Amino acid sequence: MSTERNLATVRRFFDEIHHHRLNVLNEFCAPDYVVHFPGTPGPLSREAIKPVWEQFFAAFPALSHTIEDIFADGDRVVIRMKIEGVQTGEFMGLPPTGRAISMSSINFVRCVDGLIVEQWNNYDALGMLQQLGAIPSPQTATA
Repeated sequence: MSTERNLATVRRFFDEIHHHRLNVLNEFCAPDYVVHFPGTPGPLSREAIKPVWEQFFAAFPALSHTIEDIFADGDRVVIRMKIEGVQTGEFMGLPPTGRAISMSSINFVRCVDGLIVEQWNNYDALGMLQQLGAIPSPQTATA
């Protein structure tokens, strides 16, 4: 598959995720797709990742993903984005705070035959939890 096609597939995939359309997993991801997501015990299948993302979307209904950089080389695509939202629902046992979050995320994606087969997601979970007040930030810890 061409680098350009892989780049377009991944860009469209994240555009759909930005709009909270989880049904795109079946359209853009191979049946054997796995995602390596921080905080989970191992790679998750395309069905197993849905509840994780649904939890984010329920807690942050206006969660947005802004692509800041994207590039591809062969079957690999790398995307750097900013994720922002306001917590209005429960998140990981934390009641709604009404606080805004802004964090970076980097994803490495591997494509085969025009479909995403593997994804490694890294995001600033610590920064997010500090912004929500669940963990003290360095500024509040010393104050």
